[in-house]
Amino acid sequence: MIANRGIARRGIAAGVVLGLLGGFSLFAGTAAASATETTTPAESAAAAELTLSAARGATLRSGQDLVLTGSLTNTGSATLQSGVLEVRVESDLSNRAQLRSAFADPGSVKGPVVAAIQTQPVASGAVSPVTVIVPAATVTGLLAAGGWGPHALAATLDVSGTTEAETSSALVWADGAPPSTVQATVVLPVTVAPGQSGILTADELTAETAPTGPLSRKLEALSTSPATVIALDPRIVASIRVLGANAPASAVEWLDQLESLPNAVIPLQYADADLSLERIGGAASPLSPLSLAWALDPAAFAAPATSTPSPDGTAPSDTPAIPEAPTLEEAVEWSYSAEDVAWPSSDSVSAADLPFLSAAGFDRVVLSSSNVASTGRTHDAVAQLRDMTALISDADISAELSEAAFADTEAESQQAASMAAAELAAVATEAPGQDRTVLITLDRAGETASTSTSTTLSTFRSLPGVVEAGSAILTAAAGASAVTLIDSVRPGAEVAQTLLNQDARISPYASVIAQPELLIGRERGRLLSVLSAGWAADPAGWITAVGETSTHFDEVLHAVTVVRGSPITAVGNFDSVPIYVRNDLGYPVQVNIDPRPSNGRVIMQPVSATIEPGESQRVFLPTKWIANGTVTIGIVLSSASTGLQIDGPSYLSLDVQAYWETAVLAVTAVLVVGLFGFGIYRNVARRRRRAAEAETDPATDPPIGPSEGTAGVPVGESAE
Repeated sequence: MIANRGIARRGIAAGVVLGLLGGFSLFAGTAAASATETTTPAESAAAAELTLSAARGATLRSGQDLVLTGSLTNTGSATLQSGVLEVRVESDLSNRAQLRSAFADPGSVKGPVVAAIQTQPVASGAVSPVTVIVPAATVTGLLAAGGWGPHALAATLDVSGTTEAETSSALVWADGAPPSTVQATVVLPVTVAPGQSGILTADELTAETAPTGPLSRKLEALSTSPATVIALDPRIVASIRVLGANAPASAVEWLDQLESLPNAVIPLQYADADLSLERIGGAASPLSPLSLAWALDPAAFAAPATSTPSPDGTAPSDTPAIPEAPTLEEAVEWSYSAEDVAWPSSDSVSAADLPFLSAAGFDRVVLSSSNVASTGRTHDAVAQLRDMTALISDADISAELSEAAFADTEAESQQAASMAAAELAAVATEAPGQDRTVLITLDRAGETASTSTSTTLSTFRSLPGVVEAGSAILTAAAGASAVTLIDSVRPGAEVAQTLLNQDARISPYASVIAQPELLIGRERGRLLSVLSAGWAADPAGWITAVGETSTHFDEVLHAVTVVRGSPITAVGNFDSVPIYVRNDLGYPVQVNIDPRPSNGRVIMQPVSATIEPGESQRVFLPTKWIANGTVTIGIVLSSASTGLQIDGPSYLSLDVQAYWETAVLAVTAVLVVGLFGFGIYRNVARRRRRAAEAETDPATDPPIGPSEGTAGVPVGESAE
């Protein structure tokens, strides 16, 4: 956001006013209250934001009124009472330093008041437009003597003696010929907001390529600006192509239209990955996608179309073709105008990056002017930087034109465009008679659903003294001009090393699945997306994304594990021990399971197993019992194809109680035999005791009764 713009972006209805130098008069429709009307302090407690700038691209010539439009927003909780809005314009030409000072501090503009209007009260939260018209005679009398060039202007809202809001912008007095010509190139990144996926989904593409979608708005702007250079993120192209028949119709049409444009195109890194971050993270060379097979849906692709004979015998008709599944190279392929241009994120390049880029085949590097030493004037767009050619993007003009191109409201866009126009005019006045070159790079994370991008590029093409250079700057020789690099590092760049270390571990880890490229490609795409240069505009969001991605990578590297449960008890004549292996990788995995007992009570054999995704699968480990007791088993999982250890050792406790039922049966048998033996012994002993007693005392023998003789025979009678 432009520095002085705290300044609102929405506005209050006020009448069209004709301001006179040193005073003002009001047309019909303006407030009837006098400029000196006052309000109480309580009533003026509102907060206000103001935006005001020149229309018509901020250019003005003799005979033209100065038309200023903008907005006033009451951001406070109380009503903003009526006040006086004054406009001041510097009569002298402003150089770039003075313009920057004015943009940062409207109070630094000391020119005469050319208009003053009475504003209406504004309710809390209300927004309405503001228009001020300064007559041509007033403007000409003030500016004509200074000649062709830029002038700073400022507007101040005073309510009851208190300045409630102020803003600044600029205009270009374009009467006559410019002192020199500025050859300018605008580079528009065709990117999307940074994320954490290597491919855009069908829903995301649908939103992006809808009639008011950000990508559609960029395409719309490019279609009327053939000299604008496109910096293309290959991920967008690949995302549409890998969807095959599932690609949204709007996305397919968008891609066809993009291919048909005559604009020069240079490639960004995949997902607009930041080259400087990659180098700081420890990459030996720029990172690239490794596979997109993981994103392909086989049902969305088929064999090439075939011809079928017509029933009436006429010429055969072609069956509509469903595209064949593209290879990685086919998915990202594009006809580029130049492929030797590296574009790291702004203010992130250091001397250590240059050999890294040069070794990768980049001969040219886009640098922000704030990344090189100042020379006291605007840098030429092309300069020598050691063994490379530096393409110097003007930081201030790029920021202002980006603000204009991606603004959500017309007032915001117009104000920023007026600032950019004034600064380009100031470049034309720096060295009269010497043509200058300026490179303008728009925000690579910029998006808008409005038409501001088209409007901004159209305005840029009509600026006096500015000639579109197209791709010529990108291929121009550096000449004698040279720049000195100021080492810069993107804040938080050191965290990239953690991500790249995890990425390096994922590649060998992926050998656990039958097609390692599926996992490798998916996770590399995520890495490149999180390294996007677009994240530089959202440092807090980027740190969050880095943390989430690092956690995700860690989960991937620990997705196949042994489930740790309660101690296992092995009893009886067992020959295997069951364990559970969990697979959260998303693909079937093939692993070797190697058990390592802590002592010799058991002997266990390793096994191989295929574990389905999303399951805790039981696996039996062949086991031989040697002795009873407790055993701690360390279990190591490794890739079945490479032997790489992927998990463990994980420890399980095994309580061995082999053949316990044999011992129990033996003890039981002894007890039973003992019990029967004791009973027999007792009966024999009793009979012997009775026999002995009968021999020693016959008279004591009891008479034979019914219970001890022949049943039914009376005592004393014979049974015969």
